Amino acid sequence: MRLFLVIFFFIPMVIFADTLGIRVKHKGEFRLRNQNREHSFSNADRRNLIQLRARAQVEIKLPENLNFTMVPQGTKTYGEVIATSNDENNTSRLSSGDKFHTGIDLFEAYVESKGNIFSYKLGRQKLGYGDYVILGTRNWTNGGLSFDAAKGTLRLGSGELDIVYSKISEGTDNTNTTDDTDLAFLYYKIIKKKALKLDAYFIRNNERERFKTDSFGVRYKGFENKFHYRLESIIQLNEQLDEREHTFDLELGYQLNKFKPYLGFSQTSANYDHLYTNRHKFNGIIDVLGRRNLETLFLGVNYDPMDSLGIRFKYLNFSQKDLGQGVYDLGARNPVSGDANQKSIGQELDLTVRYEKSDYENIILGFYHFIHGDYFSTSPSNSTFFYLEYLLRL
Repeated sequence: MRLFLVIFFFIPMVIFADTLGIRVKHKGEFRLRNQNREHSFSNADRRNLIQLRARAQVEIKLPENLNFTMVPQGTKTYGEVIATSNDENNTSRLSSGDKFHTGIDLFEAYVESKGNIFSYKLGRQKLGYGDYVILGTRNWTNGGLSFDAAKGTLRLGSGELDIVYSKISEGTDNTNTTDDTDLAFLYYKIIKKKALKLDAYFIRNNERERFKTDSFGVRYKGFENKFHYRLESIIQLNEQLDEREHTFDLELGYQLNKFKPYLGFSQTSANYDHLYTNRHKFNGIIDVLGRRNLETLFLGVNYDPMDSLGIRFKYLNFSQKDLGQGVYDLGARNPVSGDANQKSIGQELDLTVRYEKSDYENIILGFYHFIHGDYFSTSPSNSTFFYLEYLLRL
């Protein structure tokens, strides 16, 4: 019956789309990644797995600058167990070699209306801003990050102001609700030139009965005379702790033919809440540390010997900002076991090679090595991470 309804309504719409002034566009993505992580300080992180992600995007363009977009996705780990029992009384319910299969979720589904002065987007959507220091998409993870949100965009001078509200967690919805999580922010792109960007923003993250933070940030990024520079600074007020936290990132690079060397420094205070940052982009791809009580000195080089080949190398040196506070895991919620009286946390070497096999296919190889500092005095062995990824984009 469902198939009949799809055929009955969808096929005529496609046939008469041009007559109705409707255009249909589609995209797709298939990603397969094998990864091996070995954190010597945590046996729980010793694992080798293969992850799959498939997305299909359909965009229906209507008259009056009105669009409807839907992006279903399927994600799974090869051979994963999806339940502890099934109707045949087996000990596990598998998603491979079994009658049970991976579910499909809705990564994005939104309506977008574009105007000369004011535009809006309603529904499930990505909210990625700037360099993803505080609002990102976390595309590295298998599922990615999207928000149930309403966004309005107002053009102001040469820039634009985004006004956004998102419900992160509904909590209990059958009694007086005290456990919701709400995200609301203003993000003003003051200058939007190709070689110069200036942003200012205010973000409120309200987790009821837990904590509320207000973050005030500014981002300045540009390119001039072959120099690249980026500065982003955030002041955060935590209502429950009655404290002022901060984070900032500073980076300077130079374009030298096919080479782009760069160096930078970042610092994050002890109780800073990193919200929805793209975490491993700034704290190392091996994902040992979270963005909290951390000072990072980094340098690297991007090398593109040909259009189809890109090589990225990065060195990071991590240390505690405040001795005695300790450092935190990837989620920046739980402390990493170690000697909090030692400032040196460790050093990381990241190497990523990307080969564009065609306009559609990419093959990515990464090797990452974390050298433990004095903080990990009881875990002398180093940590490693390796991955091989195949990416198809339509």
